[in-house]
Amino acid sequence: MTDPAFQLPKPVVLAVDDTEDNLFLLTHVLGDVYQVRTASNGAEALKEVASDPLPDLVLLDIMMPGMDGYEVIARMKSTARTKDVPVIFLTAKADAKTEKKGLELGASDFISKPINPDILLARVRTQLALKSVSDILRDQNEFLEQEVRRRTSEVLAIQEEKNRVNRLYQESLENAKSELEQKVEQRTAFIKRTFGRYVSDEVVELLLENPAGLKLGGESRVVTVMMTDLRGFSVISELLHPEKVVDLLNGYFMDMNKVIHAHQGVINEIMGDGMLVLFGAPNQRPDDADRAVACALEMQRAMASVNERNALRNLPELEMGIALNTGAVVAGNIGSESRVKYAVVGSNVNLTGRVESYTLGGQVLATEGVLRAATGKIETDREFKVSFKGFAAPVRVYEITAISGAHNVRLPEDKTVLRPLSNPLDVSFQILDGKLASGEEFAGSATRLAEKEMVISSETPMEEYMNIRLFIGKPGEGKKNDFIYAKVTDVAEGGNYNVRLTFVPPSLKENLKRIMEQNRRPA
Repeated sequence: MTDPAFQLPKPVVLAVDDTEDNLFLLTHVLGDVYQVRTASNGAEALKEVASDPLPDLVLLDIMMPGMDGYEVIARMKSTARTKDVPVIFLTAKADAKTEKKGLELGASDFISKPINPDILLARVRTQLALKSVSDILRDQNEFLEQEVRRRTSEVLAIQEEKNRVNRLYQESLENAKSELEQKVEQRTAFIKRTFGRYVSDEVVELLLENPAGLKLGGESRVVTVMMTDLRGFSVISELLHPEKVVDLLNGYFMDMNKVIHAHQGVINEIMGDGMLVLFGAPNQRPDDADRAVACALEMQRAMASVNERNALRNLPELEMGIALNTGAVVAGNIGSESRVKYAVVGSNVNLTGRVESYTLGGQVLATEGVLRAATGKIETDREFKVSFKGFAAPVRVYEITAISGAHNVRLPEDKTVLRPLSNPLDVSFQILDGKLASGEEFAGSATRLAEKEMVISSETPMEEYMNIRLFIGKPGEGKKNDFIYAKVTDVAEGGNYNVRLTFVPPSLKENLKRIMEQNRRPA
């Protein structure tokens, strides 16, 4: 058993942010592995970096009242004691201008807000590893200089007696020195190139083991791609204070990250409230498709605990749609010599995005490629064909409800009951093209109603999977800022349409509950 007295101290990370929630998240995520000190403004940050022990890494918010992050890093880099301390900027404005200014001031990396715990841990780990290597190289350089001076002195002493030996020794010494300096230059260049480029643990490990992995380019490989998105989150973000939005997303991403990590998925990108997750890149495994399916189902099950926590914190309920697709993509380093990103591109990535746009909250939709690649038994609820934009042939899509075999996961049974209304409810709707409404309102009536579904009767024809904006009342009567987002899920005879309510604002949610209680007849 190792004597505690001989254990190495934890690396010191200084977290600087003027938002308590962000400091709490940084401390919570990093506290088990590192000694985390905090500062809430620029002045406190400079005091902390001036105190002992010197931080090994600084996580620095850019936008702070008084002294902003740019001024803090400028003062650090102008001081001999702190100029070599790596700094990762935390920013909600990750544009090219911000990154250029930060890099010119000496920043090592950037982390976008809202903060993703996996990305945070990966980049902190990488920067601390690189700093450790840099410190070792600096010590080696000092040692080499001392060694050169010592050996040169010996050579000069021997030279007086044995000129021939001196010449041979001098030649071998110069060769050894040249080789050592070349290795130092190569390793230093490698460290500089790797700063801030990769986010996942697997990519970082591959690069540290194989520096050739930094070269631009990619390779074709079969990958299972997952895309997720929160239904109606654009409206939710408009209704909430920005801090509440960040709090909501951080809690959601934290729970989803745990599930993805448990299934060995790699979060390649976070796009607002959506995620791009890879199974099969950068490392391939024979059960990539099975793990992706199991992960997607577990993520949907985990949404129950996410929403339980949201309810306790007076935050809105979230619903997530997930799409899966297995196929050949190009995976590798994409970008330029100054900025490289590990990514996947190709038609199969685009297809995953198209399928995701058809998902409902709580759904996992997958292509035939996933079912062919998976070795476990997959259960589906329904299947349909869609002609996606940019794809010549219709694509068959499946709604996955369970997987068994090496992974055993099943979604909870849908117990939705559409009850007939004794008095049909007047509604009107607009047809959506992407995020844009047609403008014209069409009349209809709701004849059956559930918490998240309704049956609409209308003379206006609608197509399956069409997105609509729904108002309570006849055309022109509904409040323009009080509307429901919905998707047509089934087209029946006689102008009847099953509609899934993808987002209902709190004001209308209570109204619909009251209507179901007061204005329904037995099924």
